[in-house]
Amino acid sequence: MKTYFVPKYVVKLFYIIIHQLFIHERKVDYQFFTLIAENFMPIFCIIFCLNLVSIIKKAVAHESTAKNTFWLTVSFILIAWSISLFAPLY
Repeated sequence: MKTYFVPKYVVKLFYIIIHQLFIHERKVDYQFFTLIAENFMPIFCIIFCLNLVSIIKKAVAHESTAKNTFWLTVSFILIAWSISLFAPLY
């Protein structure tokens, strides 16, 4: 039987999601949002930059940019949301 290694932050993220959804009282707990903002912000930024470059290349070649525009918008919203949510906390 093959065993898989699961990083600690994945287990912690899963625990926090379950705790927020089912156990925790309905008040704002920034631990969940902080975990997402701190760990996934570099991924969102990479997605944003790659999609921006891809859109520019496709626009020059007159190709469809709908899919890239969607992911560019989603990653930008997540980046802006994380910054605006945590700027007052620091």
